[in-house]
Amino acid sequence: MREFATFDRSVINLVLISMGEFGAWEELYLISPLVGSLFFFSYLAIVTVLMMNIILAIVVDSFEVAAVASEGA
Repeated sequence: MREFATFDRSVINLVLISMGEFGAWEELYLISPLVGSLFFFSYLAIVTVLMMNIILAIVVDSFEVAAVASEGA
């Protein structure tokens, strides 16, 4: 599997998977259906939770700034 042969290629492919390019999914599944599926879906779940956490932190920070500004006005 060339996509995950080196660390650099692995990182690039994981970023592409995070962005919605699922080209490596078929090869992961063909090599090992159970482990490939487990890795793929667990990675997607972790990245989704991480991105939602980042978005939530931005929203909460903006809300705190707006609350402080409205109290001072």
